[in-house]
Amino acid sequence: MTILAAMDLASRSVMSVDPWSLYRRDPRDERAHADAHPLVLEVEDDDALRGELAEVLRDERYVVATAGDGAEALAMLRNGLRPSIVLLDLWLPNVDGVTALKEMRADKNLRDVPVVVITAAGVVEASVRARAQAVMRKPLQLGGLIDVVEKHRLRVPTDGTAL
Repeated sequence: MTILAAMDLASRSVMSVDPWSLYRRDPRDERAHADAHPLVLEVEDDDALRGELAEVLRDERYVVATAGDGAEALAMLRNGLRPSIVLLDLWLPNVDGVTALKEMRADKNLRDVPVVVITAAGVVEASVRARAQAVMRKPLQLGGLIDVVEKHRLRVPTDGTAL
């Protein structure tokens, strides 16, 4: 698992993030931090693309956790990682994105986590489109990616009420 820090663009300082703090969830702390620095889980096997997307997201004040395949992503989620959104490639080693998405939707603890599928595939199965909030094609338009993440990510109300 890799955690990249969120950058404060005004001061150009980098905020350090304890990766394990993403698993320890105090609701009071979570509400104060979640909307200011939302957590994105990026699941991509291409190291260069994974790094590039993480950098773009970090520049937009997101905290980014990355996984190189579906099995790693599912393990992180099942161990308590609760991102605001998952960016999921379909063609992955070990556990592919289609299987990871199906398993997330079948798990009562994970089914409500928003997922944006990112793929180079020309045709995406209707069952995948039905399980994901959005499907984006590679090569990505980075501005479009940020718009989609902002549109679909979970938000935590400051008053503690459920969405």
